[in-house]
Amino acid sequence: MDTRQRAILVVDNNHTFVMYLGLLLCRLGFSVFNAETPTAALELTSSQQIDAVICEGRTATFDGLKLLHSLRKQAHLSRIPVIVIATNGSRAERTIFLATGANDFLSKPLPPSQLHQSLHEFVRFETGTRRYPRIRLNQRVQVESSSGSLELYLTSLSEGGAFIRCDTPLPTGEEVTVYFPTPCGMLLPLRGHVLYNRQMFHTPECIEPGFAIHFRPLPVAQKKILSQYIEHLLAGDLEAFTTPQEFALYA
Repeated sequence: MDTRQRAILVVDNNHTFVMYLGLLLCRLGFSVFNAETPTAALELTSSQQIDAVICEGRTATFDGLKLLHSLRKQAHLSRIPVIVIATNGSRAERTIFLATGANDFLSKPLPPSQLHQSLHEFVRFETGTRRYPRIRLNQRVQVESSSGSLELYLTSLSEGGAFIRCDTPLPTGEEVTVYFPTPCGMLLPLRGHVLYNRQMFHTPECIEPGFAIHFRPLPVAQKKILSQYIEHLLAGDLEAFTTPQEFALYA
């Protein structure tokens, strides 16, 4: 089974956007390569195992259509997923790129969830995919179950579930409610069941002690709050950066 980290090639000559996208892709769990020209991109696809290409559309200084034509002409690259993220994408440009073989055509700026959805639709994962973007945290939360109420640490969170660090994990199937504190001051009740815990693995030292929770579907208003919070943590701190120098300071 192929369990390696999936690699994305970003092709764009806008250094600021490349650094923004690179940091975002790393947070979404991908490794990242970048190239400024179609020629450099083709060289990288020949020397590295690339799982998908993200490129600019057509601008005064970059021709993503040329790159797309070149990729589709080569037998070993004809099926590689190509996602175009255009600066000023028009309906006509979208039609041209999709007809030429692009898998998706998105426009800047784009929310992290949209990029995540596109990548997980077209990139093959032997070990399965995550439906929602996941963030790493170290947030103290209240967890209620049939065993009572505990204050524990939530270490990862998505719209679909969470992982709770705990030396004595709750049993699989246990119904739980996690009260998650939101920036607006309200406690968001996230209800679900324990999907797996540390004892289910033959080599428990490979993961931190605790248990994973699969959430039940949230009401629309609560789902919106959680989604916006996750997107803010994924990219909110990146949106303020406008120059390569500022990105370099952050990285």
